[in-house]
Amino acid sequence: MQLSFVELQNLGMLEIERVLNRSGRSLQNFSLMPTPSIEAVVCTTNRLITDELDYDMSDEISRFESLVRKLNSYQYHVFRSVVYTHHRCEGWLFFLYGSGGTGKNYRWNTIIFKFRSDKNIVLVVALSRIPFLLLPSGKTAHSIFKIPLQPNETSV
Repeated sequence: MQLSFVELQNLGMLEIERVLNRSGRSLQNFSLMPTPSIEAVVCTTNRLITDELDYDMSDEISRFESLVRKLNSYQYHVFRSVVYTHHRCEGWLFFLYGSGGTGKNYRWNTIIFKFRSDKNIVLVVALSRIPFLLLPSGKTAHSIFKIPLQPNETSV
């Protein structure tokens, strides 16, 4: 995991705060001392967030640059639509469909590596094992969202 200077400083301040708290004191007792940001600490110490940010940034950038260069005009249009919508913080739902061999996974990989190269968290979730095996860090919906599956002889 790669932490920025600010994240490291915040974790250090949190540790100092813990030590001071054991003796009934706080960083707030010292007027010139900064206090740790609890929100930043939650993001830094949350195992799920940490796991999703645990990748080599230069590798993600390299993969993205390699993939995006090979997109045809239609694939690039789909890619740009998703990225543009994300940057505008619009809540769109994209459904990518097509026959086998039409480049769906290639487009998803390009989008995934783009967002990861920008240090965003990307949850790659598929309904079945096949797409999940073809996508980076893919997981099935029932495993990531803890959907209880208890199939029996009447399950469909």
